[in-house]
Amino acid sequence: MTEHSSGYLTTGGTHPFYPYLVQAIEQADEIFMAVAFVRYSGLSLIFDALRDAVQRGKYVRVLTGDYLGITEPRALRLLLQLLQEEPEHTANRCELKVFESGQLSFHPKVYIFATMINAVSSTVENGFAYVGSSNLSKSALQQGIEWNVRVDMHENPARFIQLTTAYNELFESENTQKLTVEWIDTYQKQRFVERTVGRSTAVQNTENSIELVPRCHQRAALDALQEARAEGYKRGLVVMATGLGKTYLSAFDSLSVTSKDAPRILFVAHRQEILQQAESAYLDVYPDASTGYYMAARKDTQAEILFASIATLGQKEQLKQFAPQHFDYIVIDEFHHAAAKSYQHLLNYFEPQFLLGLTATPHRTDGADILALCDGNKIFEMNLLDGIELQKLAPFKYYGIQDEYVDYQRVQWRQGQFSIQDLEQAVNTAERAESIFAHWQEKSLKRTLAFCVSKIHAEYMAAFFTRKGVSCAVIHSTSLVKRHEGIDGLNSGRFQVLFTVDLFNEGVDIPLVDTVLMLRPTESRILFLQQLGRGLRKSDALPHKQLQVLDFIGNHHVFLNRPQMLLGVEPTVQSVREFVSRYRTNRLKLPAQCELDYDLAVIDWIAQWAESTASEKIQRTYDRLKQTLGSPPNALEMHQAGQGLDKVRKEYGSWFAFVDLNKDLSDAEQACLKQFYGFFKKLETTGMTKSYKMVTLQALIELNGFNTPQTIADIAAQSFAIIARRERLRGDLMEVKAIEGIAQYARFQDVPSPLQKQWIAYWKKNPVSAWCGQWSTQEAPKFETINDTLVFLERVPEAQVDAFYGMLQSLIDYHLFRYQPRLPV
Repeated sequence: MTEHSSGYLTTGGTHPFYPYLVQAIEQADEIFMAVAFVRYSGLSLIFDALRDAVQRGKYVRVLTGDYLGITEPRALRLLLQLLQEEPEHTANRCELKVFESGQLSFHPKVYIFATMINAVSSTVENGFAYVGSSNLSKSALQQGIEWNVRVDMHENPARFIQLTTAYNELFESENTQKLTVEWIDTYQKQRFVERTVGRSTAVQNTENSIELVPRCHQRAALDALQEARAEGYKRGLVVMATGLGKTYLSAFDSLSVTSKDAPRILFVAHRQEILQQAESAYLDVYPDASTGYYMAARKDTQAEILFASIATLGQKEQLKQFAPQHFDYIVIDEFHHAAAKSYQHLLNYFEPQFLLGLTATPHRTDGADILALCDGNKIFEMNLLDGIELQKLAPFKYYGIQDEYVDYQRVQWRQGQFSIQDLEQAVNTAERAESIFAHWQEKSLKRTLAFCVSKIHAEYMAAFFTRKGVSCAVIHSTSLVKRHEGIDGLNSGRFQVLFTVDLFNEGVDIPLVDTVLMLRPTESRILFLQQLGRGLRKSDALPHKQLQVLDFIGNHHVFLNRPQMLLGVEPTVQSVREFVSRYRTNRLKLPAQCELDYDLAVIDWIAQWAESTASEKIQRTYDRLKQTLGSPPNALEMHQAGQGLDKVRKEYGSWFAFVDLNKDLSDAEQACLKQFYGFFKKLETTGMTKSYKMVTLQALIELNGFNTPQTIADIAAQSFAIIARRERLRGDLMEVKAIEGIAQYARFQDVPSPLQKQWIAYWKKNPVSAWCGQWSTQEAPKFETINDTLVFLERVPEAQVDAFYGMLQSLIDYHLFRYQPRLPV
């Protein structure tokens, strides 16, 4: 964009203010704004640029006002997110304030920008300001007739100094208040009252508002969730491919559980960006709700809708800030990123009316922990191919190209991952780059997103393509081109290719992307689907879009799950053989306009894998799952991948002995294995005619009953609650003829007292007595009943409790998943 000087005027219409504003934010070291009001539609346009400035440590000041209640609370909440982006070394350089107008009119619109002589200097090298009529709204920045004139420091220094002085005085005036969650909550309530009595009809409708309604596939999921709750489900999992609107689905579903006027909702995720995007979606559904965050140093305990980091709220001491029944509705999003035990504290503590697990991963192998956390209740599933069939996602043409210039067997592989230094050296070669370019030139369309091994690899590939005359950019955490600049450049045609490292894996919509380059060994199924999903978004500008996917596949087992990723089948030896057979005979079932085109050498290599020895298959499956999940797989995940405990025991003696052989047990887990080896090994092979033995162990975990003996009455009550919330297990309740009718109750406290006593007596007889007489080996720990209390006779050292519970939980999940309850006659 051409640089302009004093007196330059933007007038709106075909000459909007927006591009000049974004360019100024991107280039300035100091960014000062004062606007009469902020609308969400306008702030969201420049938010990425502001966030990048804050992340780079630039000095950002924003002042807005409450005049006539035009400023939207949701816009202020979005603005407040900037404070979470500040690096520690530049903290407090982002300042946000609100001018409380009272009886005064408040109409300033000024944007001041300055660049410094160097990074540490306070001396201004250049500065300019825009003064005019544009507030922060989409209409004012892009569409309406708005006049904004530029004042340049060098051409009119007196006027520039006058502007900055007046701005500073206004920013520090006694009418200004620091923007906080509490201020927004108070303003929102007052604004609602003023709207109700008719003082400000101007804010009754959100700018460019549209009625939000669930889409057809979301309605199907909502119906399934309603039906599940009617049947007594308290927890459930919804699997929905990237791009189909999981977050909005959860917001719509919460309306059936909590009050729209006073919602009590908790949304949990592992990344700040996901929480911020979720807040935006929920504010579309609950525009008048108060929202807050529970993460790091920010802990908003009074918000109606709370967005929490699992790393923070998952800690036991943090959970105590809330009553167990504080939330009516809890959502846990994308928690395939963490092992199940990371969530156990939270899930065992809270007692919401309903808990919803969300994931885009359509395979049990990636979702075993998730399914266990949702009590085994998968309520609704719509995978990638389903979304394409329904025309909600774009079809694709996938090229499985032999990565012939990299010998991955020579790249160091340690603890389930490649050495990044060795991998960089292997992929940064002119021969490989030339091959990639040739395939891209032949098969690509107009806008390409390329996923690279590392920053060095991305820079190397961008330089190579640039020498070939291709306009491209590198996007990573420290790149000169920021993410929003890259997206804008790709959409406008300024860039043909964006080479990136992990910044576009999730939470970013780029509907105009029509080509995806997979230039790294993306061994994680989750990561692969997220990267693929970046190109599957549909766009009105490309109504007949077919995404081109160029995936470079090498000679390493991490590439073996590619077909399963695309087709939604599990990576067992049998499924691999079936895929190869169907591909070679052209019998694969794909949605219309979807195609798979593999190099024959790749198909031959995949076929060879199915002929490995038993121990090789176990080890390869374990290594592949470890890389896919980002942590060592548990027994259930290995079982679902076709390598069950019976096979592992035959080759390695026991499950945990095999895990220990792979050096994947922590020090605490190794100590537990040494002390409780007999207990764990016996538990692997224990028989089950009902679910009761595993349910009892689950109840002891939830009650901390291994080190703190629990009464049989409490264990029986907790066990009933576990069975009642797992629909698959409720058939076991129906089989208890001695306690006719107990299965109709959802909560133990609702069971009539005589039935409660019968249930406790029944539970004492079976399974408590079975556990007490279960062990025959001398070295194994024992349970005993002492004064109607169940005692675990071998105390778990305090430092090993979490490890012990985690190991035990994995075996419980394995048995309960495999258990097939007998249906009552």
